[in-house]
Amino acid sequence: MSTSSIEWGLEIDRMFKVEFSKEDIEALREALNDMVNPVKVYTFVDKESRCKYCANTIELMEIISRASPVRNGSKLLKHYVIYKDEDDKGLFAKFNVERVPTVALLEGYIRYTGMPAGEEVRG
Repeated sequence: MSTSSIEWGLEIDRMFKVEFSKEDIEALREALNDMVNPVKVYTFVDKESRCKYCANTIELMEIISRASPVRNGSKLLKHYVIYKDEDDKGLFAKFNVERVPTVALLEGYIRYTGMPAGEEVRG
């Protein structure tokens, strides 16, 4: 493997590293504060040995879930992690998920295949 290939791989790993400053978290809280109704977010993953960015995706969605507002004593954004080998409810099939990680909202009408780490989060 060439040095440039290794450097490229390191850049990709840095791009998908989950890091938020206190200011980022506060901005996220402010952006989510207008939520009125509960939203279920499903993160479909596989074991880390078979999915390089699944753990990062779970971490990202947990941060977003924790930043969501509380109404009537519970968070409005409910995060569920669905592991491929443990999907006894058939959610992979229900949401038509073939690749991991996949994040699905609104019963799958909105979905991200791959870790949503670019404009999906920053924009």
